[in-house]
Formats: sequence, C-alpha cells, structure tokens
Amino acid sequence: MVDVNAQYAGLEYHYTYLIFCGFIVWIIIPGIGLMYGGLARRKSSLSLLFQSLLVASVTTFQWMFWGYSLAYSRTANAFIGDLANFGMRNVQAAPSPSSAVIPEIVFCLYQMLFCACTVQIVIGGSFERGRIVPSLVFGFFWATIVYCRAYNHDLLLRQPLTLEQPSHAGPGTATDGSTNSPRWTSQEEGPCISPPAGQHLHTPLY
Repeated sequence: MVDVNAQYAGLEYHYTYLIFCGFIVWIIIPGIGLMYGGLARRKSSLSLLFQSLLVASVTTFQWMFWGYSLAYSRTANAFIGDLANFGMRNVQAAPSPSSAVIPEIVFCLYQMLFCACTVQIVIGGSFERGRIVPSLVFGFFWATIVYCRAYNHDLLLRQPLTLEQPSHAGPGTATDGSTNSPRWTSQEEGPCISPPAGQHLHTPLY
C-alpha cells in the first residue's frame, strides 16, 4: 500500500491553502447570481440565483468530463488539449502541471471553480433575455471551446522562465534598456515581463 501523501510531507500547507481558496471561490458563484439578481427585476432575482447554481453543476460535469483534459493536458498541441485525462483519468495525487507541491486533483478542483465563475459571468450578461436551459447548453460549449482553449495557450504556465544575464549590449540581448540589466525570458517567446517583487526562479504558480 502506497502513501500518496508522502511526497508532500512538510508541504501540506500549500495544498491546504489552495483548498481554502477554492472554498472562497465557491462562495463567489452564488454571489454572482445575487449580484445579477439585484440588477434585475424582482421576479427574476430567484431565477438568476438558481441559474448560477445550475451553471456550477453543468460546469462541474464539463470540467470532469473533458474540460480539465482540454485545458491542462500535458500532451496538448498548440491549439487545444487532448483527451489524455478524459473523465479525470490519471488525475490523482501526482504533482500538478503548475506546481510540484500541489497535487493535481487539488489543482483541478481550484481551476474548476474559476471556470464556473467565468461561465456564470458570461451567461449573466443575458439575464432577463433568455431561458435557463439554452443558457446552460451555451455555457457548456463556451467553456469547452473558449475557456479551455484560452488556458491551454497559457505560456506562463507551460514555458519555464529563465533569468538571462547579458554579457554585453548588442543584438539579441534581452535587457530593459540598459547594458547590464537581466530580464526574465521564456524559452520560446523571448523576453517577457519581469516578475513581481519577491518572485524567484521556480516559484510555484498556482
């Protein structure tokens, strides 16, 4: 019997914090429904709150069905992911694609809740102008085609950053205007935006 938590011994606070953040994100989902309910007429308030919970349900199914695989598959192509993790296959306690100290199943939960929030914001723009069931169908396909495609192309997540120390000023040197200023670069994309203050190499991206 293998202890899958042994590899995270002493690092439990990383994924514990992420689970707590996921709970906070879950509160946002009905909060979006209440916000749109406050902007609508009184008779539509309850239906918008109900819609937000249905969107969370549909998005959860979509994410576990093929959404996570299309967004974060390790064998994805340049356009969209594949079905290597279809039906949450092999999504267990192995390190996630974004961090070696976060189990993949926890990372999947966290990203799923953000997907639900995003879909609810998109659908909420049509409140009082459409029916609930067609909006859920639209949300399912929007999450598949737009959301998963966008996160598959996240270069900050897929291209490791390296700190380039220029030896001289000249063509091909990645500097910010001076001759001795290092810049963070991506292996494929060239010079990129400098990290925030306090950011270090190999810092986990949640």
